[in-house]
Amino acid sequence: MQQRSSSNWLSYLLRSIALGLVVATVVIWAQPYISAWQAERAAPAQPMSFAKAVNRAAPAVVNIYSLAEVRGSYYNRRPNTVLRLGSGIIMDNVGHVLTAAHVVGNVSSIQVALQDGRQTSAQVIGTDPVTDLAVLRIELDNLPVIPQDLKLRSNVGDVVLAIGNPLNLGQTITQGIISATGGRMGVINSHADLLQMDAVINEGASGGALVNSEGYLVGINNAQFRGPAGQGVEGIYFAVPYALAHEIMTKLIEEGEVVRGYLGVNTGDR
Repeated sequence: MQQRSSSNWLSYLLRSIALGLVVATVVIWAQPYISAWQAERAAPAQPMSFAKAVNRAAPAVVNIYSLAEVRGSYYNRRPNTVLRLGSGIIMDNVGHVLTAAHVVGNVSSIQVALQDGRQTSAQVIGTDPVTDLAVLRIELDNLPVIPQDLKLRSNVGDVVLAIGNPLNLGQTITQGIISATGGRMGVINSHADLLQMDAVINEGASGGALVNSEGYLVGINNAQFRGPAGQGVEGIYFAVPYALAHEIMTKLIEEGEVVRGYLGVNTGDR
């Protein structure tokens, strides 16, 4: 009887030791995960930020300064020279800059200022008034290029950032969402194929970049919607979709112009 009791006691002791070893092994294995979980709970919540997207895209967005002559007044017929403000986007490492055509149309000289402090003159490669796009060329090395992906498609509700130089205040970021995309049913006007969004575009920001929350180019900032009396309408701005802009840019670089076919009837006196 005493031998059986000793055997039971020894078996109980061995089971206890084995159980203790198993528990100790589990605790040692789980300790890093427990520590990480405790650290995560103790750390303050990180605020939402688009700094990563801005750091990727902003260096490739340039300021454009151009000089243009405008007609004088009735009392002074001499033409006046005015300074135009705009923005542009470095699209490749050989110096092609995409911008809005109205920024560089009918100007006598164009200066481009990079965010790293460099400045240089620019040559117009070609313009397309239909899409209000223009391609410039600058001669500089080590150019920052904006992130691009032709497979990307913008959707209503996407968060976007508009990068430009409004009113010559320096590079500025505004944020909004895409409220409509091209091909809207029942819409027949010049804005039908543009991205509509509410990221603010003021004078000087035209031609700048519209990027998504990862910093990839989704559009070229174009204009603010204007009402029947010509007044600006807050919250309605437009950008040329990146896929269309890339197609136009390629044609302007390769051919210097965009040729479109037309179908219709032309009448005249015999």
